[in-house]
Amino acid sequence: MRLKPDAIKDCFKDEALKHLNSLLRVAMYLFGDESTANDLIQETYLRAYRQTGSLECMADCRVWLFKTMTGLINEHQLARSEITEPLPDPEIETNDLRPFPAFEKAMSQDICNDIDNEMIKSAIWDLPLELRYVVVLSFLEGFSHKEIVSISDLDIGTVKSKLLAGRQLLQEILWNRMVKEGLLKQYPAYC
Repeated sequence: MRLKPDAIKDCFKDEALKHLNSLLRVAMYLFGDESTANDLIQETYLRAYRQTGSLECMADCRVWLFKTMTGLINEHQLARSEITEPLPDPEIETNDLRPFPAFEKAMSQDICNDIDNEMIKSAIWDLPLELRYVVVLSFLEGFSHKEIVSISDLDIGTVKSKLLAGRQLLQEILWNRMVKEGLLKQYPAYC
């Protein structure tokens, strides 16, 4: 069903703009550069608006926007551009980051409580880009495996493999940081 231009504008404004912070958060995790992230988001919304013409594309707007952004990343080969260090405190909303379930099973809840959001965010930056992307989509943005497949055009096995590898590497990074910072000294069983 085709919509009239005014209806498209209203529908887009109501649905697509809800996801601005989420898209910006992921772009910042990918590139760490506010200018690059803003350019990517601007181009994503422009392309998405141009493609909006039916209710179908608004049905799962969030996935559709992320798929559009992924296409732009691939198209412009931004993934190969120079990635800078993250900004000290980007002005975007952040989710309450929690250690991953497998990490919690490996250690006591007390140790997991000693891991703060900043340590997790910093550890995410140490992941290779191709792992960081699926980890951020899954763990920080809450996309299902099926949604990540749709967004990234990867097959389900590759998504699961990248998530497993990303989670394991993230756990290793966090563990090493905890050892280095002496956070495990109060837990003799883990030293």
